[in-house]
Amino acid sequence: MGGYPFTQGPCIICRYAIEALHRPVHIVEGNRPVASRKKRIPPQTIAADRSTFLALQNLDGYTSQNSNHSLPTIQQHEMALAQAEQNTIRARAAFEAAREAENELAHAFHDAVIGARQQVIAQYGSDGTAVEVIGLKRKSNYKRASRRKAAV
Repeated sequence: MGGYPFTQGPCIICRYAIEALHRPVHIVEGNRPVASRKKRIPPQTIAADRSTFLALQNLDGYTSQNSNHSLPTIQQHEMALAQAEQNTIRARAAFEAAREAENELAHAFHDAVIGARQQVIAQYGSDGTAVEVIGLKRKSNYKRASRRKAAV
């Protein structure tokens, strides 16, 4: 059972990614399918497209000869886009929560290791071989300060 330790099954980000992979996406330009585009469309352009769609809905007698540009098709694309945007928002929120939980767990782990190092020094002494075993330097390995001769 993979996923994040506090959830059952795969994490929410993974679930949205898996759903997106299994959802068919058909991008058509003209009459032929187009490969997935890599460049994102700016949000201002999408907002302008939505206002155009609303204006098209208010036009009396709009009929497209190409079914790809008909109102029902555009409405389906807009609904799919809105759903994808909601999935992205949920995935980002889940990612932020997972990152925060990871950060908290990392701090807890780090604090526990620091405490264990201090316990080893307290139990075995600062010059014991156990200090080297846990990755610290023994006190005797540090170079002693030498006295400086007074300047004349």
